[in-house]
Amino acid sequence: MKKLSIGVVTLSAVGFVLSVSGALSAAVNQTPQQTLKSLVGAWNCTNSGGGAPSFTERDVDSMYGHWLRINASYSGYAGIDFLGYNTKRHRWIFLSADEHGGYGIVYSNSPGLNGSSWHDGYPVHGNSGTFRIVNSKMYRFDGMGPDAHGKMVASRTVCKR
Repeated sequence: MKKLSIGVVTLSAVGFVLSVSGALSAAVNQTPQQTLKSLVGAWNCTNSGGGAPSFTERDVDSMYGHWLRINASYSGYAGIDFLGYNTKRHRWIFLSADEHGGYGIVYSNSPGLNGSSWHDGYPVHGNSGTFRIVNSKMYRFDGMGPDAHGKMVASRTVCKR
């Protein structure tokens, strides 16, 4: 379950990105499928703020059409996520589930993945965030959400190849 630091999810990477080119930078003419394929590979992600531990993530193309399958693990945690684009509703979707029963859905109505704004879909906790590609070897997710006491806290997940 990718750290979308929006409660259960911290889109570390999924942290989510603006249509990325082969170099993850100029993605204006890419399809959602091309954007997702550009994220396939191994990523090392570090989360700061929000109380989440550092974690290592590996992205693997899921072979489900527009879905990117993401296997994530860190400090005794393992989860599986799917990132995709709903062409009928023109929305990015991030589904997350972990081995301890945690789950979540977040979405973005942004046209491209890079610079996209994300919000809780279910469950709703008031989480939000922005996904940005820094360059072809790094992206980040800046999130805001409640901690265990309900106080809104900021977090940043940075992922590097």
